Amino acid sequence: MGLKEAFTYFLCSKCGSLQIADITTDLKKYYPENYYSFHNTTERSSYLKLFLKKIRDEYTIYQKGKIGKFLFRIFLDTELLILSGIPKDAFILDVGCGNGRLLFRLHELGFRNARGIDPYIQEPIMYSDNLLVNKKKLTDVGGKWDVILFNHSFEHVLDPVKEIILVEKLLSDSGVCIISTPIVDSFAWDYYKTDWVQIDAPRHQHIHSKKSITILAEKANLLLNRIFYNSTEFQFLGSEQYKREIPLNDARSFFVNKNQSIFTKYDIEKFKRKSIELNELEMGDQAVFYLKKKENKR
Repeated sequence: MGLKEAFTYFLCSKCGSLQIADITTDLKKYYPENYYSFHNTTERSSYLKLFLKKIRDEYTIYQKGKIGKFLFRIFLDTELLILSGIPKDAFILDVGCGNGRLLFRLHELGFRNARGIDPYIQEPIMYSDNLLVNKKKLTDVGGKWDVILFNHSFEHVLDPVKEIILVEKLLSDSGVCIISTPIVDSFAWDYYKTDWVQIDAPRHQHIHSKKSITILAEKANLLLNRIFYNSTEFQFLGSEQYKREIPLNDARSFFVNKNQSIFTKYDIEKFKRKSIELNELEMGDQAVFYLKKKENKR
């Protein structure tokens, strides 16, 4: 946001996670109404474009259909990959979902049991056909859920231990908690340090490591079942701008005016290739963690 405020973080000597030193409980100032996650999620596109997106998204989750495969390769959008194979009748809770953009996409594909919560939205959001985003915290939620999703929201949680223990209580016996989040044991942190764009001070209270997620899972009697890396060129674009004192929402920013940015097309392609390489080496700056309940021994 370019506010030039300073925040102190420390590295945990036990788990290697990066944590803010002074927990900020009043964060409303840092989630303004124009915060990217709160933008209107309804798409103003032609019916043909929406139809093709739906075919692509269906392929993204279920890996079926030649047309969808072609569209996926041409118009790459990997966000839905984190829900690969999830059945459409699954009860899904998206925690910290902002305006419900991901839920909206799932709803378009036929998911009817998906709900969202976010404590920072201005008011509850009701879309058509009972798609609801509530102004709530996880402590306000009951019932049992097949999927509890933290799509780049777990790093915002003030008390991750308390949160993950509550997740275990809300999961169905065969349920899965999916955490997509920046991770500190990455090339980007090692290289950029305080210019690493994913620190996002002070909104990101904890930037986790593989070890810290493993420890959290154990505390909640959950099992870390799978990890996959999905970092993108954002780690380079944002961090390189920070090195040059260019905030993300600055007029010079690539994310505001691509034609006026400091990057060439060659730079962008280089960053994309480097991101793919880092993911393969398990050194990307974000990953998806799948946590499941441990089987009860009788």
